[in-house]
Amino acid sequence: PEADTQSHTFRCKVFKRPRPCNLCHQPIHHQGSCCRVCKYVCHKACENKVRIDACIYALS
Repeated sequence: PEADTQSHTFRCKVFKRPRPCNLCHQPIHHQGSCCRVCKYVCHKACENKVRIDACIYALS
């Protein structure tokens, strides 16, 4: 399948264990943001620093 890009669609996500932020690489404790399309995870505070056109998904 081909890849295409779009804007991230973030939603609030609760993590049972710390996960590294895909932007700053620091641990996300308890609550962060996750893109509904590509599953990119980051701190809520890092959301506005993420490239908006960097969400990649597969076309069917």
